[in-house]
Amino acid sequence: MKVLVTGGGTGGHIYPALAIIEEIKSRHPDAEFLYVGTKKGLENEVIHKTGIPFQTIDVKGFNSKNTINKMNTVKKATWALKDSFGIVRRFKPDLVIGTGGYVAGPVVLAAALLGVKTAIHEQNVYPGKTNKILSKFVNRIYLSYAESAQYFKNKSKVVITGNPVRNAFESLDKKACRSELGINPEMFFVVSFGGSGGAKKINDTMLLVLNFFKNEKKVKLIHVTGKSYYEKFVKSIDQAGFQLGSNASVKDYIFDIPKYICAADLVIGRAGATSLAELLAVRTPSILIPSPNVADDHQTYNALEMKRMGVSMMIKESELIDTKISQFIVECLENSNRLKEMEKAFESLPNAKAADEIVKDFLLLL
Repeated sequence: MKVLVTGGGTGGHIYPALAIIEEIKSRHPDAEFLYVGTKKGLENEVIHKTGIPFQTIDVKGFNSKNTINKMNTVKKATWALKDSFGIVRRFKPDLVIGTGGYVAGPVVLAAALLGVKTAIHEQNVYPGKTNKILSKFVNRIYLSYAESAQYFKNKSKVVITGNPVRNAFESLDKKACRSELGINPEMFFVVSFGGSGGAKKINDTMLLVLNFFKNEKKVKLIHVTGKSYYEKFVKSIDQAGFQLGSNASVKDYIFDIPKYICAADLVIGRAGATSLAELLAVRTPSILIPSPNVADDHQTYNALEMKRMGVSMMIKESELIDTKISQFIVECLENSNRLKEMEKAFESLPNAKAADEIVKDFLLLL
């Protein structure tokens, strides 16, 4: 069996794809895979490290308002579709699945037009443009949230599965993770970050929060700045006359983030779909600060859905101040019911493995 997978631009499109590949491999160890992405996308770095065969096409999104740029984008899209036809014909996949990002557009479309069984997965509550277009051509539409179904006309194609996460998240235990990371079980452990690249507003806010809880014996804080912000953040500590307490640490990036998220009592961060799926997988309450700089404001839709589930609280970036974060943590230390209610809300949520649900249905297309 041959499976072609495509999706890229951000980890939110790439890691669900890898989770699906992992699940197919567990069922069919002899399956052959080809991943199609772009040279400039994060997938070029991530997929190469996995050893999965990787090919690229040259395509970009239709986001520019400049007429010349739009014409160049259309030209690239035409060539990308032509290249995609060639890739599909040469690889001869039995199945093709796209997990979003503009690279998935021409690849999945080419496969569908060639009669290959195709599917897409949408991670966000509000679907991206690529998946909206592809939904007209594919055999299956896998959704992370039931609420997303309203945006797709052909309901017979829709399957609600959740958002697949890597196996690294599925097998974690909070107590074991805290022990491995050296986190005192009696401390309230907070992990904060602004996505893989970091976020200035979150960094500026957490700088003040770290100072507020300096040397607080009941609280442990780890803040991840993002590599491009790290040096400036460290300098800001000195410039503000602050000192990191013995209970706090700052990192530029965390490679084994699954362990930290699982060990945490509270996570503070963006509302990217993959991050939320990971929080749901390890059942960790969160404060979500949606990025205002993403297409169609989809992170706000994501955060609102998590809030509706009762497992998160949401703060708009425009309304983000350190006292809101600090006050919530203080309430948690004083045994506030707010955190307990979030933890209890996880109990009513389904615990199905999204990758398992997707692959089980996906393979039926054969």
